[in-house]
Amino acid sequence: MLLADHHAITGSSLKDSWALVPSYSDLWVEKRGPLFVITAVRPGSPAEQAAIMQGDRLVAVSGVPAAMAVERFWSDLGLLVTDERAAHAARVLAAGRRSEPRKLTIGSEAGTVRTLDLPNLYYRDLLGRPLVSAEREGRDLVVRMHDSLGSNEALKGFDRIMAGARPGQRVIIDLSDAPGGGNTTVARGILGWFVTRPTFYQQHSLPAELRQCGVARQWVEQVLPRPGKHHSGPVVIRVGRWTGSMAEGLAIGFDAIGARVEGDRMAGLHGAIYDYRLENSGLVIKFPVERLFHVNGTPREQFIPHPARVAR
Repeated sequence: MLLADHHAITGSSLKDSWALVPSYSDLWVEKRGPLFVITAVRPGSPAEQAAIMQGDRLVAVSGVPAAMAVERFWSDLGLLVTDERAAHAARVLAAGRRSEPRKLTIGSEAGTVRTLDLPNLYYRDLLGRPLVSAEREGRDLVVRMHDSLGSNEALKGFDRIMAGARPGQRVIIDLSDAPGGGNTTVARGILGWFVTRPTFYQQHSLPAELRQCGVARQWVEQVLPRPGKHHSGPVVIRVGRWTGSMAEGLAIGFDAIGARVEGDRMAGLHGAIYDYRLENSGLVIKFPVERLFHVNGTPREQFIPHPARVAR
């Protein structure tokens, strides 16, 4: 939390802990001058259903003006508010506590102000959503990963869907609802459908080794073709603010092999997280240790997708 980094979290939570962002958030908030502007709304979320729109402002949280709520958030930890910390806190406050509904006051660009009671997003764990789904969009095959990049069963489902793709068909892989991370086995399994030879897809570095030993450590990871599993058609990857962690790695990997990655900026989560157990309390904390980069050297969190194109 002190790092103002949504990838730096504890390994366990209390009933009333703040909701994790982006996994259990539905509003992406940025600080622009004195205002807290909503720059993205999660599709299908309570916020979207309440007609909150991109460009609206977060005016207050539980009746407390947004700037004051943000200042209180950090003053409890004895820290001054910077712009980076302000935006981080606004997103956490908008997501609310995991045990309570949210009361958010939203202002529109036209000047209308309304106060909304919204549920938190922890109810989504009870919905029984599929790991992966597919549908036709014109002549295209659209495959949606439903926050499932940590599941080998999701990879099996992806394989079944791709086995039914027509030769040369354009495939759109939608990662816009994949904030919760995953593992490289699933990511490399998906990428493996679209390469014909060993191909570099992301770079890693370990800054701690340089600091401790004075010797830099950096390596490049490859994706390999999968026997009997290949698709030669064009590929488009859809991303957004709820494309996080491993989904971000998958997106830059697709960009590296020549696919078009389009949509909004991704969650911008820093690197790969490691677990550390605190000696006295036994609590586990998780924070970014490895830095991750596009094969062209761009830090993963700075990757900018292409603008989304209108569906054909």
